[in-house]
Amino acid sequence: YGLSVVTTSLIALEDVNANNNALYGAYLEGDDTVVNTSFFTANGSLGAVSEPVGYGLKVVSTGTVNLTNINAADSVGNQLFGADITAAENVNISDAFFSGQQSEIFIPCDETTTYYGYGLNVVTPDDIFLDYVVANYNNLWGANLIGNDVAVYNSQFNNNITDSVLFIDDTGLLVNASGYVDIYKTEAKENRLIGATITAVGDV
Repeated sequence: YGLSVVTTSLIALEDVNANNNALYGAYLEGDDTVVNTSFFTANGSLGAVSEPVGYGLKVVSTGTVNLTNINAADSVGNQLFGADITAAENVNISDAFFSGQQSEIFIPCDETTTYYGYGLNVVTPDDIFLDYVVANYNNLWGANLIGNDVAVYNSQFNNNITDSVLFIDDTGLLVNASGYVDIYKTEAKENRLIGATITAVGDV
């Protein structure tokens, strides 16, 4: 793997390249977490594998999470996901690309294919803010956001699709908010299942 940090204190990363690892790019577990201008791409076992294990960035935070300028438009995807974030407080992500997470495993004995790869997953009891986030061309969903007030601006969640004949949750944007949802200048088109699914207690 590229990088693993486990602490009860703050985590701050800048100009980190955690790419092309057999396992994962970075695992960060701590309090307030800040990641700027970094890459977590093309992670996953080479060759045939029975179950993909490679992912880009996983954050488990007891505080806030702030990601800025993550990956690039031409970044290669990971096997399982671009970023997965669990936090106790606010999560803010801006200028980030989580596209192209695509892997699949074919089981010859029963002729079935299992698809892997989602762009972004965020779970927090607090607020979520995304600005200029791109999560396109993933096998599963573009972004799944579970939080209080959720705001998504200037973002794209397009072309998340597989060729599976079975049900797969290849949706552009999924939001489940205990507060309000605010979406502005955001696309969720040409996904196989649904463009966007929004569930909120407050206004949308």
